[in-house]
Amino acid sequence: MPRATVVLSTLLIFALFFCKESDGAKAQEYLGEEIAPRAWGLGGALVGVADDISAVYWNPSGLGGLRGTRFWGRLSLPATETPFEISAVAVSGWLSGFGMAAWHGEKRFLHADPAREETLTVIGVGRDLSELVAAGASVKLYDTTREGQRWRGTGFDLGGLLRWGRLLQGGLVITDLVGTRLKTLEGDRELELPRIVRMGMLARLWEERVAIAGALDLAQQEELRRFRLGAELRLLGSLALRAGWNGQEFVWGAGAGIWNLLQAEFCAQGGGWAFSLELVFGSP
Repeated sequence: MPRATVVLSTLLIFALFFCKESDGAKAQEYLGEEIAPRAWGLGGALVGVADDISAVYWNPSGLGGLRGTRFWGRLSLPATETPFEISAVAVSGWLSGFGMAAWHGEKRFLHADPAREETLTVIGVGRDLSELVAAGASVKLYDTTREGQRWRGTGFDLGGLLRWGRLLQGGLVITDLVGTRLKTLEGDRELELPRIVRMGMLARLWEERVAIAGALDLAQQEELRRFRLGAELRLLGSLALRAGWNGQEFVWGAGAGIWNLLQAEFCAQGGGWAFSLELVFGSP
């Protein structure tokens, strides 16, 4: 328990120190939480969950608990009024106690003029330090086209998980830890992305068939402060129904799996649908 306390205390100190006013260009949100259908269906309350491949984005400390090799892909089926479409791929593996993952997503705005695209590549590593605590970090590579110009930048996230048995756990993540500035290729303009401190909890109930997740996003910008809530009900061991609140709207989705080999997810998003498929090899 002392090690868990030290790790969590260290992250809290970092959070209090780094959650301060941005002094660069106007901060904006960026592609991320819309990519994974399961995360979207749970309202983005994944910080305290972090038990699938999307942990590389939401909380890289959860990667230490993923065994085997995983391949994941995602597609959009937008409707006429859907403002964007997203495609993404990911792969994860586990070696010598470390879980590692790489995730790449692209978001294309369908009705934007001039054309606008956002690309995000995340590479993360996580490790279980004990049965109680896990830690992880990730590197994010941003590449976006907006206002007729191309912008690039690099960010770093730091995360931790604290577990109390199998039924309760909490997570903490600091995004863009050292400050992330997107710069044009010419270097004449820059845009600062917001630093967000995410805190979340997960409770498993009813023989672990029900999961209740909550999360709080803290940021200097008032419009980025959010409370998130999600619930997941598992039926027959392989079918999952989800609903949540992401701080702006109610969301929902579902998933189904075949043993520990194949997992399919979908959610309603932007007036259309998002689907993902994950293959798992070597997982116990």
